Amino acid sequence: MNDEMLYRIEDVVYAHFDEWGDNPSHPGTLKLRMDSYYVTKRTPCGVWISYANYKSGSSKRFVNQKATKQFALPTPEEALLSFQERKKAQARILSAQLSRAKTALEIAQHATPSDVANHNTVSLWDVRSANIFKSI
Repeated sequence: MNDEMLYRIEDVVYAHFDEWGDNPSHPGTLKLRMDSYYVTKRTPCGVWISYANYKSGSSKRFVNQKATKQFALPTPEEALLSFQERKKAQARILSAQLSRAKTALEIAQHATPSDVANHNTVSLWDVRSANIFKSI
């Protein structure tokens, strides 16, 4: 049996329960978890890994080792660097989504149902400039 391993780090939230088994409004505890995967087969482009899956017993997954982004990596240090890059990307994406949601909310607070129904577009510039001119 091959003892070669690959590693992946994930963030996991563990819930807190009270003595009655209820989960009060506590957000849980965020921890990092390192998963280990056995290399079951090597190919010219990458490897097949095997991991336990709570739904179906065990699963296989291909990791293209020539790709820039890889599901799992050969060392825990590389797995940690990969995790950090994934979280930076996630933070960038979520920040952009939050900014868009705030902009949409600000526009919606100044729109009327007829504006939306008639496809009259109101830009954030229109909203902000209208507020500036109201204060003059």
